[in-house]
Amino acid sequence: MVAGEQGISKRTPFDEYRQQSRGGKGIITIKTSDKVGSVVGALNVTDADEVMLNALQRHTVRTAR
Repeated sequence: MVAGEQGISKRTPFDEYRQQSRGGKGIITIKTSDKVGSVVGALNVTDADEVMLNALQRHTVRTAR
C-alpha cells in the first residue's frame, strides 16, 4: 500500500509487479499529481489489514479490501 500526502492511497498486490533484471528502469506504483501529492509512506499489508490515515486537516481515511 502506498499513501500520498493528500490522503489518496493505493493497494497493489505483489504479483502485479513484474520482475526486473539489472538495469531495469523501475515501476511506477502511483502517479504523483496535485490530487495525490507526494508519496509519504508505503506499507506491506494483507487483505485482512485495515489501515487508517490521519491528515493534518482533521481528515481520517480508512482503507479496507
